[in-house]
Amino acid sequence: MLPIGDGLMARLDALIGPDWPAGDDRIFRPGGGPVCDESVPMLAGGFLFTVDIDAPEKPEGVLFALGDWNAGYALFVADGLLTFVLSRAGERLEVTAEQPLSPGPQRVAVRYHTDRSDHGVFTVLHGATVVGRLSFEGMVPFTFQHGGAGLRLGHDVGLPVSGRYRPPFRWNGGLSAVLLQTPGPAVADLQNELRAALHAD
Repeated sequence: MLPIGDGLMARLDALIGPDWPAGDDRIFRPGGGPVCDESVPMLAGGFLFTVDIDAPEKPEGVLFALGDWNAGYALFVADGLLTFVLSRAGERLEVTAEQPLSPGPQRVAVRYHTDRSDHGVFTVLHGATVVGRLSFEGMVPFTFQHGGAGLRLGHDVGLPVSGRYRPPFRWNGGLSAVLLQTPGPAVADLQNELRAALHAD
């Protein structure tokens, strides 16, 4: 039936989710094959990637990567500096820590959230300390067209997400786990909804 609508909201309403959705949080551990794309939760609503590592004296390498410079993301260490890069259809958003990694066991992280309806923020952390921040216009895509490359831990394959490394660019330290946390849907406050409905009459 005409006219055919091409609005974003109409297309979002028509999306059919997977039979077994990935959920909100995941823990990935090295040693296996690439993690299937559908097993990685959607990142558009915000995320926190936390990585448990043991950094050597001169750390370098990919901690995790999915996709390539056309569409994808990677957390890596180059020249001793933790860097997160995300490609939105070839537009690379990159944030690098302002201080080098210290050697030894530690947690590093990258966080994404929105500060306004049209701006996103990437933050890289050493433990709980913010060491880099990037604010940018627009949002993170719901999905990445990456040809089924999967999420890889401790190395990358194929085309890189950033020109600052060349795959496989293996992580030269210890890596025990990658934790991905996403906020998931907001839980409704039924008392507030009932109060608002009663006041609306």
